[in-house]
Amino acid sequence: MATSTRPAMLTAEEVARRLSISPFHVYRLARERQIPHFRIGRSVRFTEEAIGAWIARQSIAPIGEG
Repeated sequence: MATSTRPAMLTAEEVARRLSISPFHVYRLARERQIPHFRIGRSVRFTEEAIGAWIARQSIAPIGEG
């Protein structure tokens, strides 16, 4: 029997703690489509993998590199 692993789903509150911002800010980023998310009914959820990749894309290289 094959088993599938599901991606870890996070709530806005969990994402907010990881980013050290308020849940309100996370909801705003989602509403403005600036952060990857999906909806299950009225609930907003985030995958750990997508948030990690999004954080990596937000990185700014120091002057002289790139």
